[in-house]
Amino acid sequence: MTICSAPGAVSAGATPSSGNADTSQDLVLIHLQPTGQPEVFETNAADVGAICQSVAIVEGSVGEHTDFSLELACTITKCVVLATPSGTLVLDIRKTTFALWGAGPHSIVGSTPPTLTSTDSYSDTSLTGWTTSVAAGDCFQVYVASASGVDKASVMLKLKRVTG
Repeated sequence: MTICSAPGAVSAGATPSSGNADTSQDLVLIHLQPTGQPEVFETNAADVGAICQSVAIVEGSVGEHTDFSLELACTITKCVVLATPSGTLVLDIRKTTFALWGAGPHSIVGSTPPTLTSTDSYSDTSLTGWTTSVAAGDCFQVYVASASGVDKASVMLKLKRVTG
């Protein structure tokens, strides 16, 4: 189970009791429940957020994946992967609309997928070639394209909420 947390988080859709929104502190947080379904929490501001997803990886586990949906319009601004232990890993992040989920999600990483080579961490803010726009309700899949020596990986996507 992966937990991303922030002080002052409230459940999605709830109205915080404090009217003092600090947009630099806004986080949209996802807690992966044991069932694999994400639970979303959000603070009272509307600027920045994060998603954390974990995927268990065993040697030769190409094709393993975890799925989730996101109920807000946003732009992906950063991708971080943390793995244990160090190893080699290539992930594909895929997305589609809820209505087209059965047809399969499509890669958003272009020719620059999150890749670990004999290391345990990856970070990218340029996201060159990525499709970074997200519509409310889009569905995602974090897919293991290749793995060697890594038992578990967590993926964090930093988001900037689209308002208006």
